[in-house]
Amino acid sequence: MVREDLYKLRKAVKNIEMLKENIARLESRRISPRGAAYGSERVQSSTKGDLLPEQTQKIDLLIKKYRKELSDILDLQIEFETMLERLEPTKKQIARSYYCEGKIWEEIWAETGYCVRHLNRLNREILAELFPEK
Repeated sequence: MVREDLYKLRKAVKNIEMLKENIARLESRRISPRGAAYGSERVQSSTKGDLLPEQTQKIDLLIKKYRKELSDILDLQIEFETMLERLEPTKKQIARSYYCEGKIWEEIWAETGYCVRHLNRLNREILAELFPEK
């Protein structure tokens, strides 16, 4: 694993979260109580006809993309978790929160009580420990 892989991991985690939110939003729209007035399935009037199959197809495509993203980053996450074993618990928690959970520094600050400046300093130390200069 190289340093750039950590940023790929973080970006992939963010993409996965976005996909998960989009899937949930589409699912809630599809089974919305507003659509229950005409029966168990929601049917919208449009020039194209029933939109339910289109929505189902979009959801299926997003789920496939979601699963692919998950499988793509699985190896990176396993390798990163192995690398984290070298760190002390506080640095491990910070690295996991930032890179694996996709949290921003302000969220980590709220959890740990460390100011953002100190978190940035700790992140530099984490990177130096994980990827020593040769």
